[in-house]
Amino acid sequence: MSTTPAQSAESYSVARADFPPLQKVMLQENYEAMQHAHHSVSAWKKYNAFLVIPALALVAFYTIPQEVEHLHHLSEHPNTFQAYPYMRKRKNPYAWGDDNLFYNPNANPRPE
Repeated sequence: MSTTPAQSAESYSVARADFPPLQKVMLQENYEAMQHAHHSVSAWKKYNAFLVIPALALVAFYTIPQEVEHLHHLSEHPNTFQAYPYMRKRKNPYAWGDDNLFYNPNANPRPE
């Protein structure tokens, strides 16, 4: 006799109802540790939702306009390269070119 997927799911859920509750199957100390972990995770989720995310939003609300103003100022008055004697001493060229790995063309001036 063949069964449909719906019939097999029903028989599975009925068979699942025959299992005893976790509290009776697990060791008491392990069950208590699992309950403690569940409560700790839910507490940290609440901390993040109600404290961390609003604090980050406030910091972003305060700092983003200042950063945009700073970037606008840098675009109006770009930095000029100052050739200090201790800078850009290279015996061999870099494999990736003349700039270092942390070069930012918007913030670091190029030597002329």
